[in-house]
Order: sequence, then structure tokens, then C-alpha cells
Amino acid sequence: MKRIFVAMAMLAACSAVASIVVLFNPDSTPVANRVTRVLTSANELEYAGKPGALVDVQTLPAGTVNDWKVEGGAVVLLTQADLDAITLANWLAASNSLVQFKANLKAELVASIDADDDREARLIRAMAEVMLDEVNNHALTINAILDAADAASNLATFKTAMAAITDIPPRTLAQMKTAIQNKLSDD
Repeated sequence: MKRIFVAMAMLAACSAVASIVVLFNPDSTPVANRVTRVLTSANELEYAGKPGALVDVQTLPAGTVNDWKVEGGAVVLLTQADLDAITLANWLAASNSLVQFKANLKAELVASIDADDDREARLIRAMAEVMLDEVNNHALTINAILDAADAASNLATFKTAMAAITDIPPRTLAQMKTAIQNKLSDD
């Protein structure tokens, strides 16, 4: 008789272990009570009365954990409005992280260009200085053409002023390399 009583007590304890427990996040945004996990054979005594746990769930809706929320003590499918809110929140999070990534990348690049101890940064800075010199040479020529046009009172003076402007010769790769090396040696 004693054995039967012990066996029945063990059977009762086992039935408490074999219930389905649904864990959810009451503070989840943008949809509250999103299901985070389903435990198919959990000790219901361990989760009973805990916030964010639904004990002894009898039925689960179709779909996966990502499609569910807890509402009125039952597990239900997310509504279309819930799905829309989640999609928008995910899109905004991705957009914000992209903006933050770009800002961090820009800050790193600026910091690396300003670093004096980095060989790559020195090379980039030297190349930028050579390109700036080239742009300035072209700007000087364009300004000389515009000044000649402004100062000309007739076609003859315009032609004379234009003839005094020197051409900008095209640079060869060797000249560009030498200019960069000169900028590097100036550091």
C-alpha cells in the first residue's frame, strides 16, 4: 500500500513536469507580450506565478514563436497591425544602425587621415594634396580666362590676353608618382 501511495505521488509530480510553458516579454516593443520561447516539457511549478510565463498551455496557434503573442491568458497569432509595427520598428532600427555605421566610418577615416604615425594615412593625405594642387591649377587657368574676358574691350585685346594664358600640360603617371613622393618627403 505504501508503494502505491509513493507511486501515485511520483506520477502526480511527473504530470506537473510535462506541461507546456510559454515564455513571453511583457515589455517588448512595439508589440507587448511577444512570445520568446516555448518549453514543451517544463516543470510548471518552476514558472507558476512568474511574470512573463504562461503555464499549462493547452493549444498553440499555427506558425512559429515569432508569429505569436500572449493576449488574455492565451497564445494568439500576431495581427496585421502588429506585424506592420514590427516591420516598421525593424526598418527604423536598420536605418538608424546604417546611419550610425556611416558616421563611425567617417569619423574613423577622418581620424586616420589626421594621424601622423600611419603610413596609409600619410599616403592618402599626400595624394589628396597632389589632387588639390591639380584642381587649384585648373582653377587658376579658368580664372585667368574669365579675367581676360572681363578686361577685354574688344576682340583684339581678348585674343592678346588669351594668348598670354599658358596651357596646363597633362600629367603622366610618372609625374603624379613623383609629386606624391615629394609631398611625402615634405612631411
